Amino acid sequence: MRVFFNARHDAHDVKSEFYHGHTIPPLDDPRRMGIIRDALAHKIAARLVEPVDHGMAPIRAVHDARYLHFLSHAWLDWQKAGYDGAAIPAIWPALPRQAGDTNLYHLDFKNIDGAANLRGGDAANGQVQESGSPKHAQEQLSEAASASYAASAPARNMAPAEDAHIVKRLGYYAYAIDTPIGEGSWQAAYWGAQSAISAANALLDDGEAAFCLSRPAGHHAHEARYGGYCLLNNAAIAAQHMRAKGVGRIAILDIDQDHGDGTQQIFYQRGDVLTVSIHASPDTHFPYFTGYAHEQGEGGGYGANLNLPLADGTGFAGFGAAMEQAAAKIASFNADMLIVSLGVNAHEFEPFGRLGLMTSDYEKIGARIAQIGLGTLFVMEGGYAHDVIGQNVAAVLAGFLGDTSAAMMP
Repeated sequence: MRVFFNARHDAHDVKSEFYHGHTIPPLDDPRRMGIIRDALAHKIAARLVEPVDHGMAPIRAVHDARYLHFLSHAWLDWQKAGYDGAAIPAIWPALPRQAGDTNLYHLDFKNIDGAANLRGGDAANGQVQESGSPKHAQEQLSEAASASYAASAPARNMAPAEDAHIVKRLGYYAYAIDTPIGEGSWQAAYWGAQSAISAANALLDDGEAAFCLSRPAGHHAHEARYGGYCLLNNAAIAAQHMRAKGVGRIAILDIDQDHGDGTQQIFYQRGDVLTVSIHASPDTHFPYFTGYAHEQGEGGGYGANLNLPLADGTGFAGFGAAMEQAAAKIASFNADMLIVSLGVNAHEFEPFGRLGLMTSDYEKIGARIAQIGLGTLFVMEGGYAHDVIGQNVAAVLAGFLGDTSAAMMP
């Protein structure tokens, strides 16, 4: 398999992150990529390919222009402000500030146009209930959300000026404190996007599956927000690039343990790109505010988003059943191409792994993805346990290629 490897990933080399009140060494360690690269070379005879620079146009087709300006200037502006260390947000607006966010179902709103304290699943005071018609509930929530955005947070729907104080811009564009921006973060993210675009082009040229191996990851990056170790959404950029190249319908399957909230947000109102995410329950796992089953899309995108949240400890029995649901949805969508956001952080040895998957399970997942029968692009997302990350990624790809003996090689 061709592996489009972002050799510039190590420019993103921050020295610490905040986790539950402590400063810890970053889990998104540059060594991760070398471990995966070496495992793939050993186990599936991967062919490393250097990405081509396609410029900013494919990135701008997905991400907001002011957001991109912020990302590309954040480190320099942080330095100009006289701050040391990585750029880390410290203050956020108190209300939702970007129209199109998909965490509306779990936010309380003030009494605006009848949208009093809407919260999915609450039964009091005439609130929308999940037990009712999903489409009807979605329509009510969409109306309430639109009214609430317009009336309660107009200033937060406008990005700060490009010359606004860097602390203000960090707080506006970040939604989590876990993603420091360092001197080389933009360079690493930019070349990650180029790797995804290059891999997409290769797949379109000859139909052979390809893998984008890069960091930082992307599936938590929204159109104009970052967090969860993600700056640019590589899977979304690849999908939009394929659409621009004439591919009719694209499915994105996210198997990372955390909900792909950024990918969902980007395509939530579109019916040409199906987003499917299998992940741990957002009741107890990042990103907490999205990833619920009733989030099915909005407007023209209603029905083109499928979330399959799983309970802790579900193992392959639960994950495999979710894979069957995902495959059925992709088949009914009549997708022409498949993009897989490949995270392996649901493994039992992962630092946050709660679903209880084993390396042999990842082989089965790869084989099931192959059975979907579409041209497939894999894009690297999460996975942080150095002892198993290489063999888990190799297991998925070996299972996909039908080389199950390679998946379990030491």
